[in-house]
Amino acid sequence: MVQRHHSELCRIMLWVSFVFSFYHVISAESPDAKVKRKGEVIELTESNWDQILKGEWMVEFHAPWCPACRDFQPEFKRFAEWDRDLGFKAGAVDVHAHPGLSGRFLISALPTVYHVKEGEFRQYTGVRDRERMMRFMEEKDWQKLTPVSPWLHPSGFHMGLVGNFFKLSMKLKNLQTWMVEDQGLPNWVTYAVFAIGTIVLGGTIGVLLVFLIELFPQRGRTHIKAAAKESTEGRIRTQEKAESSASPTPSGTDAEGTDEEGIENSASAGGSPSSGSEEEELQEETKAEPEEDNMVRRRKARREE
Repeated sequence: MVQRHHSELCRIMLWVSFVFSFYHVISAESPDAKVKRKGEVIELTESNWDQILKGEWMVEFHAPWCPACRDFQPEFKRFAEWDRDLGFKAGAVDVHAHPGLSGRFLISALPTVYHVKEGEFRQYTGVRDRERMMRFMEEKDWQKLTPVSPWLHPSGFHMGLVGNFFKLSMKLKNLQTWMVEDQGLPNWVTYAVFAIGTIVLGGTIGVLLVFLIELFPQRGRTHIKAAAKESTEGRIRTQEKAESSASPTPSGTDAEGTDEEGIENSASAGGSPSSGSEEEELQEETKAEPEEDNMVRRRKARREE
């Protein structure tokens, strides 16, 4: 009797397990149907965003307070259902929760979509619907777009600094909101607090810079002073040379003798058979010059010297 009940219980358990197995096989979906029905949108953060540097991605930037983003997100999820068929991965970034990524990518409008191919970033500027984006991927229209320049590449060190500034600005904004909404302080008080903080921070940075300059060795300061002295002496020598070259030629008796000698040499070197009448006329003109005029010219020459 006991054995009969035991065999019937085993038979019932076998039937139940068979029914469950059959139901599982019937209700299971094929892999292809799963790919076409649902795609995965990976949420990117500041700790895992660098995975988009490998492979092909379509990344969407959004914010919870953006109405256009709320309208576009369902369309982007339907587009992501074809990620395996088109050979790409879909990612999304909440710039409100991760302002550092907003700074790295210099996001100025929402929603924004980037196409990423092996570390090359191109901003998608087409119509934001599933069919247009699918055609963009199938026909490889991203090749027609200009990649982001290396100077603005999100993986650069300087872009990381920009991201940190974005995070700092978001923290200051949250602090101002906390002071106004939670603590009930007026806006002018928050502005005064930020102004005083800016002045104190600027003064602290200035003191630190002076302290760092004073830490330079004495040899460096001596070298700087010597270079400045040498530069000053060079300018003085140049100025003296310019003044000496611009000073007038000494005049007077010597100058007159030189002029007379030059006239005689030019007359003799001319080579033309000039008659004695020309020399006589020149001598007469020289003798006819008043002596008072000569005195005046000598005084002027002495004053100029």
